[in-house]
Amino acid sequence: MKGSNLEKNIEAKFLNLVINSNELMVRAIDAGVSEEYFTEESSVIIFKSCFWSFDNHKKLTDFNFEYFCKNICGLSSAALVNYVPDFQSISSCDIPYDDYESVVISLKYQYLTRRFKDKLGDLKDSNAGNFEEKLEDFNIEVSKLLSTSEEGNFSFFDTAEVFDGFIEDLHEKANNPEEKVQCGMSEIDECMVVGFKPGTLTLTVADVGGGKSTMMLNIAFNLFKKNHNVMFLPLEMPFEEIFKKFLSRETLIDFNKLANPALLTDQDWEILKSHGDIIKKFNQKFIWADVKSRPTVSEIKRAIERKLKYFKPAVVVIDYIANIKPDAGSDNWLAIGDILKELRAMGKEHDFAILSAAQLTRDGIKKLKNDKDMSKTPGSEDLRGSHEYSADSDNIFAQMPSLDEPNRKMLLYCIKARYGKKTFGDKNYAILDYYPEFSKIESSAVNNFTSSDSKLDDAIDFMQKINQDFDDELNDTSGSGDEFGWLDL
Repeated sequence: MKGSNLEKNIEAKFLNLVINSNELMVRAIDAGVSEEYFTEESSVIIFKSCFWSFDNHKKLTDFNFEYFCKNICGLSSAALVNYVPDFQSISSCDIPYDDYESVVISLKYQYLTRRFKDKLGDLKDSNAGNFEEKLEDFNIEVSKLLSTSEEGNFSFFDTAEVFDGFIEDLHEKANNPEEKVQCGMSEIDECMVVGFKPGTLTLTVADVGGGKSTMMLNIAFNLFKKNHNVMFLPLEMPFEEIFKKFLSRETLIDFNKLANPALLTDQDWEILKSHGDIIKKFNQKFIWADVKSRPTVSEIKRAIERKLKYFKPAVVVIDYIANIKPDAGSDNWLAIGDILKELRAMGKEHDFAILSAAQLTRDGIKKLKNDKDMSKTPGSEDLRGSHEYSADSDNIFAQMPSLDEPNRKMLLYCIKARYGKKTFGDKNYAILDYYPEFSKIESSAVNNFTSSDSKLDDAIDFMQKINQDFDDELNDTSGSGDEFGWLDL
């Protein structure tokens, strides 16, 4: 039976969201949506194909839809004429960005609530078994689905009512301080204050070839050495190349030798072997993803969520934002804001921080190169896609090799620190030690401040302390976990 125009419109928008949102598909499965809830035959076919694509981790495209119809459903080419136009129409259904949330809420209320309540009413009338239990499950699910409505998102508190509890909470945290997830580079940790807090997004920005991947790799490595779980998704360069940079940084073997193994000496091979034995003791602490092609943010989210049952990261590193493909129907730069929001929401939901990178504009690079007295700091306007990056990030650090010592010193600026400060002592920049041949960036003794828990006289003492911490952590075997398929150190 053909449904009303309202029902058909709701079905079309619901299917559009399911096609383009893994989260909506999961919710549909959890809520028990099945083909019988659709009034259009073509909607049933499209919905079945959504399930097929979800189960097979395939993006539902025109090609995959036709493949599903022919090879899974056994439909003839003539029958496709009845369904492909509907699929194309639904998959390109126009849902304005600024009204996306209201459409989702409307769907949850109008579609899910009405259909499921009617269905459960039928179960009760027919004396079907366990209907009371199913009705209760339904009520709980509807409450969850509607929790993002305007009323459910807001809670109001009177200042006098919350003050005592807030002070008590401060006392508890003072007596039992939470461990901050810090990277060990005092210049960065001092600016961030709260560290890599779950649900935060930190960006490092630079010119093309300005060491963005190297900086992220060094931060990730420091977190790893401090016994924090790290997940690294290299989207820009092949996994083999970023792993060579990782080995070069750890072993201090020139990257050129690792890229050309015939240059490795007997001593180099011994160093590699000895460091391999050390790294293997950190099983299940640092995992990599070997990414075959440019992914969408939905694919990244799905891949990470599949690993969470085996591995709980403190920080997820994505190298880098510009290599994430917008979901269907989005323009590249207009999608940046959506991508950043999705990444932050994912981190907040699963209790990890996100570290990624972006590029400086030509004007931003020119500003730094022409700044002879080192008085200028890059601003949000100096980032490509500036509004989206600055609005949706918690911390933004800009970097540039020193013009005086480009192969030994890296200048670091703080563009944004949501919970901290944008200065380094009494300066607007910090100087880091930089060894590009080893892909190594570290704190420098020339900076006139250090973290409160790392009061060290010079860079040699700093590295000795880090190495001692590393040796101590090797004896702690509490961090081992279950085996799984990602690439693990």
